[in-house]
Amino acid sequence: MRRDEFASYDPNLLQEILQRCDYGTLALFDSKPYALPINFASHGEKIVFHGAKAGRKFEILSQRPLVALSVVLPYAFIPSHFSGTSLACPATQFFISAHLSGEVELVRDSDLACVFLESLMQKMQKEGGYEPITPQNTRYTHMLEKTATFALTPKEWSIKVKLGQNRPLEAREKLIAMLLERGEPLDIFTLEALKSLA
Repeated sequence: MRRDEFASYDPNLLQEILQRCDYGTLALFDSKPYALPINFASHGEKIVFHGAKAGRKFEILSQRPLVALSVVLPYAFIPSHFSGTSLACPATQFFISAHLSGEVELVRDSDLACVFLESLMQKMQKEGGYEPITPQNTRYTHMLEKTATFALTPKEWSIKVKLGQNRPLEAREKLIAMLLERGEPLDIFTLEALKSLA
């Protein structure tokens, strides 16, 4: 990462980002650039996701399993006029992002595939209201036959935290006051994150 002040190497923060973000962008290695959004879940040391057993994603991953995954947790947009200038230059977006790369495997064991799919459901549908996914539940048999479950084992990862921590204290205090005044939901979310950095 070019600027060290934005870098984090905290594995707990990585897990928090992976839990809080609903989707990420998966970049695949093919003869042409290809990236696609995916729902995913963190399960132990792996990132799990699913798809059809046909189509471009499945074909590429079957032949070239090296991938990168980018996950972004957005915070407030900071408009240029917050800096007291008429120039556009100071406008910026606050965010925390995680970037992971590694190798994807197709999960062929049906019991393990069900465990991973259950992890996805528990993340995306926390309220429950569905029958647990198991190989023994015949209502899922057809779905499991058609569904490819993938597990990414990250070999490298990095985190970028861009929340204005590089600004002088006075500038950060002014920014906090402006976010409080604007008071949008994402501003409140951002203020909570800024307090944790103080």
